Amino acid sequence: TNGNGEFTGSCGSPAGKIRLNLTTGAMMVVNTSANDQIPDTELSINQAVRVARGTTDFTSLTAEEADLVLAGSKAGVLGSDLIQFLPGGSYTVSGLVPTMTANNDHISGIGPKAPGSFVAIVAPAFTCFTVTGNGNQISGVLISNCGIGVDVSGSSNLIGGALDPILGNDIRGDPSSAFGVLISGASNGVRGNRIGVNGVSDFGYDWGVRIAGAGADSNVIGGLTPADRNIISGNDLYGVEISGGADFNTVSGNYIGLSEDGTAAVGNAFGVQVNSTGGAATNNVVRGNVISGNQVGVSIFGEDADTNALYGNTMGTDVTGFTPLPNTVAVDIASGADYNSIGGPSGFDVNTI
Repeated sequence: TNGNGEFTGSCGSPAGKIRLNLTTGAMMVVNTSANDQIPDTELSINQAVRVARGTTDFTSLTAEEADLVLAGSKAGVLGSDLIQFLPGGSYTVSGLVPTMTANNDHISGIGPKAPGSFVAIVAPAFTCFTVTGNGNQISGVLISNCGIGVDVSGSSNLIGGALDPILGNDIRGDPSSAFGVLISGASNGVRGNRIGVNGVSDFGYDWGVRIAGAGADSNVIGGLTPADRNIISGNDLYGVEISGGADFNTVSGNYIGLSEDGTAAVGNAFGVQVNSTGGAATNNVVRGNVISGNQVGVSIFGEDADTNALYGNTMGTDVTGFTPLPNTVAVDIASGADYNSIGGPSGFDVNTI
Protein backbone atom coordinates (compact mmCIF):
# COMPACT_ATOMS: atom_id res chain seq x y z
CA THR A 1 0.00 0.00 0.00
CA ASN A 2 0.99 3.61 -0.33
CA GLY A 3 0.37 6.32 2.23
CA ASN A 4 -3.10 7.07 0.83
CA GLY A 5 -4.62 3.69 1.60
CA GLU A 6 -4.18 2.52 -1.98
CA PHE A 7 -2.69 -0.75 -3.17
CA THR A 8 -0.44 -0.38 -6.18
CA GLY A 9 1.57 -2.98 -8.03
CA SER A 10 1.10 -5.99 -10.25
CA CYS A 11 -0.99 -9.10 -9.99
CA GLY A 12 0.59 -11.89 -12.00
CA SER A 13 1.69 -9.94 -15.06
CA PRO A 14 2.11 -6.39 -16.35
CA ALA A 15 -1.37 -6.67 -17.91
CA GLY A 16 -2.72 -7.23 -14.41
CA LYS A 17 -1.51 -4.00 -12.83
CA ILE A 18 -4.20 -2.36 -10.76
CA ARG A 19 -4.73 0.74 -8.67
CA LEU A 20 -7.48 0.53 -6.10
CA ASN A 21 -8.56 2.67 -3.19
CA LEU A 22 -8.84 0.17 -0.36
CA THR A 23 -10.39 2.74 1.96
CA THR A 24 -13.71 2.37 0.12
CA GLY A 25 -13.74 -1.28 -0.95
CA ALA A 26 -11.95 -4.59 -1.35
CA MET A 27 -10.15 -6.33 -4.19
CA MET A 28 -10.95 -10.00 -4.76
CA VAL A 29 -8.82 -12.14 -7.07
CA VAL A 30 -10.74 -15.03 -8.67
CA ASN A 31 -8.43 -17.91 -9.55
CA THR A 32 -10.74 -20.72 -10.61
CA SER A 33 -13.33 -21.60 -13.25
CA ALA A 34 -15.58 -23.09 -10.59
CA ASN A 35 -18.90 -21.35 -10.02
CA ASP A 36 -19.72 -22.56 -6.52
CA GLN A 37 -19.70 -21.67 -2.84
CA ILE A 38 -17.71 -24.69 -1.67
CA PRO A 39 -15.11 -23.77 0.97
CA ASP A 40 -11.70 -24.71 -0.42
CA THR A 41 -8.39 -23.13 -1.39
CA GLU A 42 -9.68 -21.10 -4.38
CA LEU A 43 -11.96 -18.08 -4.73
CA SER A 44 -14.79 -18.42 -7.26
CA ILE A 45 -16.73 -15.70 -9.06
CA ASN A 46 -19.82 -16.92 -7.22
CA GLN A 47 -18.19 -16.36 -3.84
CA ALA A 48 -16.68 -13.03 -4.83
CA VAL A 49 -19.97 -11.51 -6.00
CA ARG A 50 -21.73 -12.72 -2.87
CA VAL A 51 -19.06 -11.11 -0.69
CA ALA A 52 -19.29 -7.88 -2.73
CA ARG A 53 -23.05 -7.65 -2.34
CA GLY A 54 -22.96 -8.54 1.35
CA THR A 55 -24.79 -11.89 1.27
CA THR A 56 -21.62 -13.80 2.21
CA ASP A 57 -19.44 -12.40 4.98
CA PHE A 58 -15.74 -12.11 4.27
CA THR A 59 -14.98 -13.79 7.60
CA SER A 60 -16.72 -16.99 6.46
CA LEU A 61 -14.10 -17.62 3.76
CA THR A 62 -11.37 -20.16 4.34
CA ALA A 63 -7.90 -18.85 5.13
CA GLU A 64 -6.76 -19.67 1.58
CA GLU A 65 -9.75 -17.89 0.04
CA ALA A 66 -9.28 -14.90 2.33
CA ASP A 67 -5.67 -14.62 1.17
CA LEU A 68 -7.09 -13.73 -2.26
CA VAL A 69 -8.93 -10.72 -0.84
CA LEU A 70 -7.28 -7.39 -0.10
CA ALA A 71 -8.98 -5.17 2.50
CA GLY A 72 -11.66 -7.78 3.08
CA SER A 73 -13.14 -5.83 5.98
CA LYS A 74 -14.20 -3.17 3.45
CA ALA A 75 -16.06 -5.68 1.24
CA GLY A 76 -19.81 -5.75 1.10
CA VAL A 77 -22.85 -3.79 0.15
CA LEU A 78 -21.39 -0.44 1.25
CA GLY A 79 -18.02 -0.92 -0.47
CA SER A 80 -16.80 -0.26 -3.99
CA ASP A 81 -15.32 -3.67 -4.66
CA LEU A 82 -13.16 -4.90 -7.55
CA ILE A 83 -13.46 -8.54 -8.62
CA GLN A 84 -10.58 -9.38 -10.91
CA PHE A 85 -9.54 -12.68 -12.44
CA LEU A 86 -5.92 -13.63 -11.87
CA PRO A 87 -3.97 -12.75 -15.04
CA GLY A 88 -1.98 -15.45 -16.77
CA GLY A 89 -4.74 -18.06 -16.77
CA SER A 90 -7.77 -18.97 -18.88
CA TYR A 91 -11.12 -19.41 -17.18
CA THR A 92 -14.41 -20.79 -18.53
CA VAL A 93 -17.16 -20.34 -15.95
CA SER A 94 -20.36 -22.30 -16.60
CA GLY A 95 -23.66 -20.95 -15.32
CA LEU A 96 -25.10 -17.62 -14.37
CA VAL A 97 -23.23 -15.20 -12.11
CA PRO A 98 -25.08 -14.12 -8.93
CA THR A 99 -27.05 -10.91 -9.37
CA MET A 100 -25.08 -7.69 -8.84
CA THR A 101 -27.41 -6.04 -6.31
CA ALA A 102 -24.87 -3.72 -4.65
CA ASN A 103 -23.53 -0.44 -6.02
CA ASN A 104 -20.19 0.67 -7.51
CA ASP A 105 -18.63 -2.78 -7.94
CA HIS A 106 -16.50 -3.86 -10.90
CA ILE A 107 -16.10 -7.33 -12.40
CA SER A 108 -12.96 -7.32 -14.53
CA GLY A 109 -11.93 -10.19 -16.77
CA ILE A 110 -8.55 -10.45 -18.40
CA GLY A 111 -9.87 -9.28 -21.76
CA PRO A 112 -11.33 -11.57 -24.41
CA LYS A 113 -8.51 -10.65 -26.79
CA ALA A 114 -5.67 -10.38 -24.30
CA PRO A 115 -2.73 -12.52 -25.46
CA GLY A 116 -2.73 -16.03 -24.05
CA SER A 117 -5.60 -15.81 -21.56
CA PHE A 118 -9.30 -15.05 -21.29
CA VAL A 119 -12.35 -15.22 -19.05
CA ALA A 120 -15.52 -16.74 -20.51
CA ILE A 121 -18.95 -16.87 -18.86
CA VAL A 122 -21.15 -19.50 -20.55
CA ALA A 123 -24.79 -20.07 -19.57
CA PRO A 124 -27.00 -21.44 -22.37
CA ALA A 125 -30.66 -20.39 -21.97
CA PHE A 126 -29.86 -18.39 -18.82
CA THR A 127 -28.91 -14.79 -18.07
CA CYS A 128 -25.15 -14.58 -17.57
CA PHE A 129 -25.10 -11.24 -15.72
CA THR A 130 -28.01 -9.52 -13.97
CA VAL A 131 -27.36 -5.99 -12.67
CA THR A 132 -29.99 -4.47 -10.39
CA GLY A 133 -27.61 -2.17 -8.49
CA ASN A 134 -26.22 1.18 -9.61
CA GLY A 135 -22.80 2.35 -10.73
CA ASN A 136 -21.37 -1.09 -11.47
CA GLN A 137 -19.07 -2.14 -14.35
CA ILE A 138 -18.47 -5.39 -16.25
CA SER A 139 -15.41 -5.39 -18.49
CA GLY A 140 -12.97 -7.68 -20.25
CA VAL A 141 -15.20 -10.77 -20.35
CA LEU A 142 -16.27 -13.15 -23.12
CA ILE A 143 -20.02 -13.50 -22.48
CA SER A 144 -20.99 -16.48 -24.59
CA ASN A 145 -24.11 -18.45 -25.56
CA CYS A 146 -26.33 -16.93 -22.87
CA GLY A 147 -30.07 -16.52 -23.20
CA ILE A 148 -29.41 -12.92 -22.13
CA GLY A 149 -25.83 -11.72 -21.96
CA VAL A 150 -26.35 -8.79 -19.54
CA ASP A 151 -29.68 -7.70 -18.05
CA VAL A 152 -29.48 -4.19 -16.55
CA SER A 153 -32.37 -2.77 -14.54
CA GLY A 154 -30.25 -0.50 -12.33
CA SER A 155 -28.88 2.91 -13.25
CA SER A 156 -25.49 4.42 -14.15
CA ASN A 157 -23.88 1.06 -14.85
CA LEU A 158 -21.19 0.55 -17.50
CA ILE A 159 -21.02 -2.51 -19.73
CA GLY A 160 -17.56 -2.55 -21.29
CA GLY A 161 -15.15 0.34 -21.06
CA ALA A 162 -13.14 0.71 -24.24
CA LEU A 163 -12.76 -1.12 -27.53
CA ASP A 164 -9.38 -2.64 -26.74
CA PRO A 165 -8.12 -6.17 -25.94
CA ILE A 166 -8.57 -5.70 -22.18
CA LEU A 167 -11.62 -3.59 -21.34
CA GLY A 168 -14.23 -4.43 -23.98
CA ASN A 169 -16.53 -7.43 -23.66
CA ASP A 170 -17.20 -9.96 -26.41
CA ILE A 171 -20.93 -10.70 -26.17
CA ARG A 172 -21.68 -13.69 -28.40
CA GLY A 173 -24.92 -15.56 -28.91
CA ASP A 174 -26.05 -18.85 -30.37
CA PRO A 175 -29.30 -19.71 -32.24
CA SER A 176 -31.27 -19.81 -28.96
CA SER A 177 -29.92 -16.52 -27.54
CA ALA A 178 -32.39 -13.65 -27.18
CA PHE A 179 -30.63 -10.48 -25.97
CA GLY A 180 -27.00 -9.45 -25.90
CA VAL A 181 -27.67 -6.48 -23.60
CA LEU A 182 -31.15 -5.77 -22.21
CA ILE A 183 -31.64 -2.42 -20.49
CA SER A 184 -34.69 -1.31 -18.51
CA GLY A 185 -32.88 1.17 -16.23
CA ALA A 186 -31.65 4.72 -16.79
CA SER A 187 -28.34 6.45 -17.55
CA ASN A 188 -26.41 3.26 -18.29
CA GLY A 189 -23.53 3.04 -20.75
CA VAL A 190 -22.58 0.32 -23.24
CA ARG A 191 -19.12 1.08 -24.61
CA GLY A 192 -16.35 -0.69 -26.44
CA ASN A 193 -18.03 -4.09 -26.88
CA ARG A 194 -18.40 -6.56 -29.70
CA ILE A 195 -22.05 -7.64 -29.68
CA GLY A 196 -23.00 -10.45 -32.04
CA VAL A 197 -19.78 -10.47 -34.02
CA ASN A 198 -16.11 -11.31 -33.63
CA GLY A 199 -14.01 -10.04 -36.50
CA VAL A 200 -16.18 -11.06 -39.46
CA SER A 201 -17.77 -14.08 -37.73
CA ASP A 202 -21.48 -13.96 -36.91
CA PHE A 203 -22.39 -14.82 -33.29
CA GLY A 204 -25.63 -12.88 -33.29
CA TYR A 205 -28.49 -12.72 -30.82
CA ASP A 206 -32.10 -11.95 -31.73
CA TRP A 207 -31.47 -8.48 -30.27
CA GLY A 208 -27.97 -7.07 -29.92
CA VAL A 209 -29.10 -4.30 -27.55
CA ARG A 210 -32.66 -3.64 -26.41
CA ILE A 211 -33.66 -0.57 -24.38
CA ALA A 212 -37.29 -0.86 -23.34
CA GLY A 213 -39.85 0.19 -20.77
CA ALA A 214 -40.99 3.27 -18.89
CA GLY A 215 -37.96 4.85 -17.23
CA ALA A 216 -35.39 3.32 -19.59
CA ASP A 217 -34.12 6.81 -20.35
CA SER A 218 -30.84 8.60 -21.05
CA ASN A 219 -28.83 5.47 -21.78
CA VAL A 220 -25.85 5.78 -24.14
CA ILE A 221 -24.81 3.06 -26.58
CA GLY A 222 -21.33 4.01 -27.79
CA GLY A 223 -19.89 7.47 -27.36
CA LEU A 224 -17.80 10.23 -28.87
CA THR A 225 -14.40 8.51 -29.24
CA PRO A 226 -13.23 5.44 -31.19
CA ALA A 227 -12.61 3.66 -27.88
CA ASP A 228 -16.33 4.01 -27.07
CA ARG A 229 -17.38 2.30 -30.28
CA ASN A 230 -19.45 -0.89 -30.12
CA ILE A 231 -19.50 -3.36 -33.00
CA ILE A 232 -23.16 -4.44 -33.15
CA SER A 233 -23.63 -6.85 -36.02
CA GLY A 234 -24.95 -10.22 -37.08
CA ASN A 235 -28.09 -10.09 -34.94
CA ASP A 236 -31.18 -11.82 -36.31
CA LEU A 237 -33.72 -9.10 -35.55
CA TYR A 238 -32.29 -5.83 -34.20
CA GLY A 239 -28.84 -4.41 -33.76
CA VAL A 240 -30.34 -1.83 -31.38
CA GLU A 241 -34.02 -1.51 -30.48
CA ILE A 242 -35.42 1.39 -28.43
CA SER A 243 -38.99 0.65 -27.48
CA GLY A 244 -42.04 1.30 -25.36
CA GLY A 245 -41.50 4.22 -22.97
CA ALA A 246 -37.77 4.66 -23.57
CA ASP A 247 -36.86 8.33 -24.09
CA PHE A 248 -33.74 10.49 -24.47
CA ASN A 249 -31.43 7.58 -25.32
CA THR A 250 -28.39 7.99 -27.59
CA VAL A 251 -26.81 5.55 -30.07
CA SER A 252 -23.53 7.13 -31.08
CA GLY A 253 -20.30 6.28 -32.87
CA ASN A 254 -20.92 2.57 -33.44
CA TYR A 255 -20.45 0.17 -36.33
CA ILE A 256 -23.87 -1.40 -36.88
CA GLY A 257 -24.00 -4.20 -39.44
CA LEU A 258 -20.27 -4.17 -40.12
CA SER A 259 -17.27 -6.30 -39.29
CA GLU A 260 -14.93 -5.22 -36.53
CA ASP A 261 -12.63 -3.39 -38.96
CA GLY A 262 -15.57 -1.72 -40.70
CA THR A 263 -14.83 -3.14 -44.15
CA ALA A 264 -17.31 -6.03 -44.55
CA ALA A 265 -21.03 -6.50 -44.04
CA VAL A 266 -22.24 -8.65 -41.11
CA GLY A 267 -25.77 -7.37 -41.18
CA ASN A 268 -28.64 -7.22 -38.73
CA ALA A 269 -32.25 -7.38 -39.90
CA PHE A 270 -32.80 -3.85 -38.48
CA GLY A 271 -29.69 -1.84 -37.71
CA VAL A 272 -31.56 0.48 -35.33
CA GLN A 273 -35.28 0.64 -34.66
CA VAL A 274 -37.14 3.13 -32.47
CA ASN A 275 -40.73 2.01 -31.93
CA SER A 276 -43.64 2.86 -29.68
CA THR A 277 -44.78 -0.68 -28.97
CA GLY A 278 -45.90 -0.56 -25.33
CA GLY A 279 -45.53 3.20 -24.93
CA ALA A 280 -44.16 6.37 -26.46
CA ALA A 281 -40.51 6.43 -27.56
CA THR A 282 -39.41 10.04 -27.98
CA ASN A 283 -36.33 12.26 -28.17
CA ASN A 284 -33.93 9.43 -28.93
CA VAL A 285 -30.87 10.30 -31.03
CA VAL A 286 -28.92 8.11 -33.49
CA ARG A 287 -25.73 10.04 -34.23
CA GLY A 288 -22.39 9.47 -35.92
CA ASN A 289 -22.69 5.75 -36.55
CA VAL A 290 -21.73 3.69 -39.59
CA ILE A 291 -24.89 1.70 -40.35
CA SER A 292 -24.49 -0.60 -43.34
CA GLY A 293 -25.19 -4.09 -44.61
CA ASN A 294 -28.55 -4.40 -42.85
CA GLN A 295 -31.97 -5.17 -44.29
CA VAL A 296 -33.20 -1.86 -42.85
CA GLY A 297 -30.65 0.66 -41.66
CA VAL A 298 -32.85 2.75 -39.33
CA SER A 299 -36.56 2.30 -38.67
CA ILE A 300 -38.79 4.68 -36.72
CA PHE A 301 -42.13 2.99 -36.24
CA GLY A 302 -45.40 3.66 -34.48
CA GLU A 303 -47.96 6.30 -33.61
CA ASP A 304 -45.98 7.57 -30.61
CA ALA A 305 -42.43 7.25 -31.94
CA ASP A 306 -42.06 11.01 -32.30
CA THR A 307 -39.36 13.71 -32.17
CA ASN A 308 -36.47 11.29 -32.62
CA ALA A 309 -33.42 12.28 -34.68
CA LEU A 310 -30.79 10.84 -37.04
CA TYR A 311 -27.71 13.05 -37.26
CA GLY A 312 -24.36 12.60 -38.94
CA ASN A 313 -24.58 8.90 -39.76
CA THR A 314 -22.90 7.13 -42.66
CA MET A 315 -25.25 4.57 -44.18
CA GLY A 316 -24.64 2.06 -46.95
CA THR A 317 -20.84 2.12 -47.19
CA ASP A 318 -17.85 0.75 -45.34
CA VAL A 319 -16.04 2.89 -42.80
CA THR A 320 -14.07 4.70 -45.50
CA GLY A 321 -17.28 5.99 -47.07
CA PHE A 322 -16.19 4.78 -50.54
CA THR A 323 -16.97 1.04 -50.75
CA PRO A 324 -20.69 0.25 -51.06
CA LEU A 325 -22.15 -2.02 -48.37
CA PRO A 326 -25.80 -1.13 -48.87
CA ASN A 327 -28.73 -1.51 -46.56
CA THR A 328 -31.73 -2.89 -48.45
CA VAL A 329 -33.70 0.10 -47.07
CA ALA A 330 -31.71 2.95 -45.56
CA VAL A 331 -34.38 4.77 -43.49
CA ASP A 332 -37.99 3.76 -42.92
CA ILE A 333 -40.42 6.01 -41.01
CA ALA A 334 -43.86 4.46 -40.78
CA SER A 335 -47.14 3.85 -38.96
CA GLY A 336 -47.80 7.35 -37.71
CA ALA A 337 -44.35 8.32 -36.44
CA ASP A 338 -44.25 12.15 -36.52
CA TYR A 339 -41.84 15.06 -36.12
CA ASN A 340 -38.69 12.99 -36.53
CA SER A 341 -35.54 14.63 -37.96
CA ILE A 342 -33.27 13.14 -40.62
CA GLY A 343 -30.28 15.47 -40.58
CA GLY A 344 -30.12 19.02 -39.27
CA PRO A 345 -28.80 22.52 -39.89
CA SER A 346 -25.20 21.87 -38.91
CA GLY A 347 -22.70 20.25 -41.27
CA PHE A 348 -22.07 17.67 -38.57
CA ASP A 349 -25.75 16.72 -38.68
CA VAL A 350 -25.73 15.66 -42.35
CA ASN A 351 -26.28 11.96 -42.94
CA THR A 352 -24.49 10.27 -45.83
CA ILE A 353 -26.90 7.77 -47.36
